[in-house]
Amino acid sequence: MADDQGTVKRIAWDELFRFTQLFKGFKASIQPSKLLLGMAAIVLVFVGGMVLDTIWSIGDGTAQPGEIVAYSAQAADQFDRNKERWEEQKIDNAIKLLGEIESERRTLATYQRELNKINPYLGQAFGDKLKKHAETKVSSADWDKDRESKKIKGQKKEDQESWSSVLGLVEDELDKMEDKIEDLLDDDIDEDAEDLIKKALKDDAEEQALAQLDDDLERAHREISSLAMQCQTEMQNIRGVPIFDTFITHEKECLYNAIMAARHLNFTGGLADYNAVAQAKENRQNPAMNTNVAAGLRDTPELYRPGADCRGVVYYMLVAADGVCWLVSEHWVYATILLVWSLLVASLFGGAIYRISAVQFARGEKISGFQALRFSMGQLPSFFMAPLIPLLVIVGAGGLMMLGGLLGSVPVVGTLLMAILFIVAILIGLGAAFMTIGLLAGAPLMYPVIAAEGSDSFDAISRSYAYIFSRPFQAAFYAAVALIYGAITYLFVRFFAYLALSATHAFVKIGLMGGGDRLGPNADTLDVLWQKPTFWNLHQFNSAASSGWESICATILAIWVYLVIAGVAAYLITYFVNATTTIYFLLRQDVDATDLDDIYVEEEPEPEVVAATPEEPAEQASPEKVDDAPAEEEKTAE
Repeated sequence: MADDQGTVKRIAWDELFRFTQLFKGFKASIQPSKLLLGMAAIVLVFVGGMVLDTIWSIGDGTAQPGEIVAYSAQAADQFDRNKERWEEQKIDNAIKLLGEIESERRTLATYQRELNKINPYLGQAFGDKLKKHAETKVSSADWDKDRESKKIKGQKKEDQESWSSVLGLVEDELDKMEDKIEDLLDDDIDEDAEDLIKKALKDDAEEQALAQLDDDLERAHREISSLAMQCQTEMQNIRGVPIFDTFITHEKECLYNAIMAARHLNFTGGLADYNAVAQAKENRQNPAMNTNVAAGLRDTPELYRPGADCRGVVYYMLVAADGVCWLVSEHWVYATILLVWSLLVASLFGGAIYRISAVQFARGEKISGFQALRFSMGQLPSFFMAPLIPLLVIVGAGGLMMLGGLLGSVPVVGTLLMAILFIVAILIGLGAAFMTIGLLAGAPLMYPVIAAEGSDSFDAISRSYAYIFSRPFQAAFYAAVALIYGAITYLFVRFFAYLALSATHAFVKIGLMGGGDRLGPNADTLDVLWQKPTFWNLHQFNSAASSGWESICATILAIWVYLVIAGVAAYLITYFVNATTTIYFLLRQDVDATDLDDIYVEEEPEPEVVAATPEEPAEQASPEKVDDAPAEEEKTAE
């Protein structure tokens, strides 16, 4: 547009539509220093989780498959009974599985049935070979006789050692079964099958059957991996899933679904379904209530039952919160250690990323990762305590109300005092509700406060709460824009990684020949070490189709693939940091009328100035020489 004098003026769209500042987040988020810091944080959190899983597994600290869903959908007493029953049945299920796999190793009945479906002539030839290699049958009663000696009732440690040792025997039997099948298939079974085909068929049917024989023999080898995978699944159900793995898998699934919902601008869908599950759980806990809804939700599938209303972002946020509640209530010591460790990592590396983003947004300057880490190290107590202080206040408020409940347990007088002082409990509850809402909504703004202002944790809490409660709808609008734009850019980043890994897999695969017959007709060694990636699963490894040496190679290869996956996950972190930093600066300008370029800058220590010593005149004698002069004159006079 032009003014009266004809001067062309550019429209400052950033000032007219201030939320467009959020659209700079993608470019700022792919800055290498930020991504490296984000990857380091992810690796450290995962290492901490795996270390905790290793320690907890010593004491049988695992989760039942699907435990988070069961926790969210079942009444507390029902959930506890089912979990206790699962623990008690570990030894029974392990012994049962051992008997089944040992029986299968002797008879190979299940494998032979599958082989008959693949090719009846191969199945008949395999049966003939099996008869020639018949083994002495061991009575299954031997396992029943030894059952009570392996199971020590009432002693969990011994029980755990028993079922784990039985699963070790299952693995030995599985290896023996695989070796036995391989030996039988390699014992000229194709020639025996050809003879059977020639005797049974003629002309075109014979030629077609003979041409199909090689492909069917490859499928017969792959069926070994299929049986092994089924057995490993059963063993996993008995052992349980590591706690961190269970938690992260659940949260990751919620995150991916929330991103897809945001892409479709679906924020509140599915809340009726979530409420139905919660109501069914409440009905189970209180049988006096109407149980019609509970009767229809007995078998709740993964991530709760589907409904006519498509699930939205809020739905998956609630489901993710259920995962956090499960971790805290069922494994509170584990959750506390993981929280402290994750918060330390976030304080150091997250604080550094926030500092880079704040300086970049306010002044358009880039600082190095080392400078940012030095800043976060100096502000480490503030970063660490900022989200913890409101949490501790909420827990303290709950503790005070619990003490009031104990007071009410005193007969007569206690009940009266509790009734009189109940208004105090209500006031404490209102304060706890205020702190909780402020923590949930304002926590993402605490780190930007420290990074931009260089202040302490109390200032971070004060500003974040004040901005959220002063501009709630504006903050919600900024968050919605950031979420939609972030979902689109994340899908692009993930597609980029998927395209890169798929191209790598395809071109490396061209140069390889063979080595993957157990996995598929066109499979090779690379497919065994790392199956072709998909958009939502960039790394797949089939342990049942690999040998010991291949497992080692697959682990090394997985490290490089997971570096790419960590880069994709790091983008989520850096984008979240940039988005929340931008939202903080915008809210700060709205509430405090502070310029967007106002930011705390560390003062560089000034170099010490050493005062120069004035030079002495050449003709002036030194003190020593002045003192010595009269003595020399006296010597001359003498």
